[in-house]
Amino acid sequence: MIICQLVKLDPENTILEEVGELAKAIRKGLPNASVDEKKIKNYDTIESEVADVLIVLLSVCNSLNIDIYSALIEKEKENVTRVWKLYK
Repeated sequence: MIICQLVKLDPENTILEEVGELAKAIRKGLPNASVDEKKIKNYDTIESEVADVLIVLLSVCNSLNIDIYSALIEKEKENVTRVWKLYK
């Protein structure tokens, strides 16, 4: 996969770019959101961008030998006891 190759070459920027594309896809569907109208047709669906972010994240985990399942379980143990601040 080309994305896996990009992650190996430049993991930080690859994941930032994909998350940025996800943010644009989300904004595209929001009323009163700032969207570049000239590029709006280039924005993919939210589902497609979520998939891209997940692919890149899994590729980063793979390249860094991170067991994503164990990381999620451990993080959820922390989150259960965490006090969350909600922002408006």
